Amino acid sequence: MFENASLSTLGAGIIVIHKEQVLLVQINYGKAKGRWILPGGTVDKGETPEDAALRELMEETGLEADLESLVAYRHRKEDREKNDANIYFVFSGKLKEAYLENPQQYFKWDPEEIISVRLWPLKEALESDVVQPATRLFIKTHLESKEAFYPHPNPNQGRFEDSVFAGKIDI
Repeated sequence: MFENASLSTLGAGIIVIHKEQVLLVQINYGKAKGRWILPGGTVDKGETPEDAALRELMEETGLEADLESLVAYRHRKEDREKNDANIYFVFSGKLKEAYLENPQQYFKWDPEEIISVRLWPLKEALESDVVQPATRLFIKTHLESKEAFYPHPNPNQGRFEDSVFAGKIDI
């Protein structure tokens, strides 16, 4: 199924839901510049996907969380000619107690990477066309709390050749 998985880069992101709102970041680079996604990024050498998700959360939002579960993973063949691919893990997390009362007061980010950080009402995030399709799929999957991974259709509608497996596995 993943003939080029051994050549893939790794990434990780995190879904944080707080008071019926989901934490999203507006990215400031690439083809999706200006779009809203989950906090996340590349897994550094020697780092686990779990550690990367928590580090990226801190770097992109200024917040800390505890991991709850693995929600999904995605294998993307970005450039078939170059054999470029990425495996991306999506975790769910719960904000640490220090941030629960007013997380917005702790928001901070690098403006070269992130335009803005926002807690979106869940319904609005799931219906907004400025939220990336895969992000909406990951949020929906988390909310459905499936017990095991199951395949989803490509949320990117032909932009990439993706395999997305989603569900919920407690960690």
